[in-house]
Amino acid sequence: MDQHVDTLLPGMWLSDLIIEFFFAYLFDKLPERIQNKISLLYPSVTYFVATFDTLEASISLANEHLSEKDVVFIPVTNNPDPTRVGGTHWSLLVFCRKASFFGKFFCQKLESTTSSNNDYPVFVHFDSSSGLNLSAAKLFIKKISPIVAPSCPEPSIFSPIVPQQVNGSDCGVYVLAFAEYLCDELVAGNDIKIDEMAQIITPKYIKELRRKTYEIIQRLSKERNDESKKEDEKND
Repeated sequence: MDQHVDTLLPGMWLSDLIIEFFFAYLFDKLPERIQNKISLLYPSVTYFVATFDTLEASISLANEHLSEKDVVFIPVTNNPDPTRVGGTHWSLLVFCRKASFFGKFFCQKLESTTSSNNDYPVFVHFDSSSGLNLSAAKLFIKKISPIVAPSCPEPSIFSPIVPQQVNGSDCGVYVLAFAEYLCDELVAGNDIKIDEMAQIITPKYIKELRRKTYEIIQRLSKERNDESKKEDEKND
């Protein structure tokens, strides 16, 4: 695990397992009322969906109940070979069953760029590198749409202007930041004001998120080791 944790160091390309850890940590912090409405898919799941046909993926993801979720967070990579882990860029694809779920501000932005109405399913693509992953996101949408929105096989896709990375290594950390920001706003019951994301998700924020995530992992690891030692002492 240490080699994956080290990818949180400055200048490192984030490991799939770190994204998985952060998504699990983020989900566990959410109140139950939000947990029941959303799903945060792990990179391993997105690789699986990209690799298998829709029917196989649908059967395997049945326990996720994705067709019942209001919002689904999906990390997307531009890996040209879905049968092997890899790729050079991460972005965040968010499925929203009703655009209105994200609030009036979001709907106003959506209406200016798509023909979708406020109660129509939509995918929103958050890419920190000027749409570099848009093609990969569109390919993934073709696979996942019949699973998350079986009654609407071709939802619209919206690519808003979002904070941009200033190097070639922070894309995965931006995925974490986008997901965290959106979840925080959903918990607070706020409209998702995409234009205001740039005021919060800055290069300094990304640097701090690397450090914060590293410290969270170290703290949880220490707590787990301490608990294990206590159990061992009880058994002696």
